Amino acid sequence: MEGINKFYTRWKEWESWYSQSFGLHFSLREEQWQEDWAFILSLASQPGASLEQTHIFVLAHILRRPIIVYGVKYYKSFRGETLGYTRFQGVYLPLLWEQSFCWKSPIALGYTRGHFSALVAMENDGYDNRGAGRQPQY
Repeated sequence: MEGINKFYTRWKEWESWYSQSFGLHFSLREEQWQEDWAFILSLASQPGASLEQTHIFVLAHILRRPIIVYGVKYYKSFRGETLGYTRFQGVYLPLLWEQSFCWKSPIALGYTRGHFSALVAMENDGYDNRGAGRQPQY
C-alpha cells in the first residue's frame, strides 16, 4: 500500500498544479480525489481502456527507466477539428527510486491518434547513411 500512496500523492500534486497552470482554481474534497484515483486505477485493469499519464509514470517506475513521450499537442477529429489536449507528451522520470538503482538511457515513445509507438534509433552501418535508399559515398 505504501507504493500506491506515494503515487497517489504525486498524482494529486500534479493534477492540482496542472489545473492551476491553466488558471483553474478549484478545490476538491478528499472523497472526490479518492474517487478519481480509484477510476484511474480501474482503467489499468480494463482491456482496451484509454490510459492516463499516471500509467506512464508508473511504468517508468516498474522499468526503473526514464520514458520520453513525443506527441502531438492536440487530438483532432477526422475533419481536422481540435477536440482537446493529448497531455501525454513529456518526460516521465522514476523519481521514487534511488537514482543509482535506475537505468540512465531513456525509452522513447511516439504518441498519435490514440496509440503509442516505440521510437528507436537507426543503426549505423559504417557508411554514415542517413536515409533509406541513400548510396554510400566513398
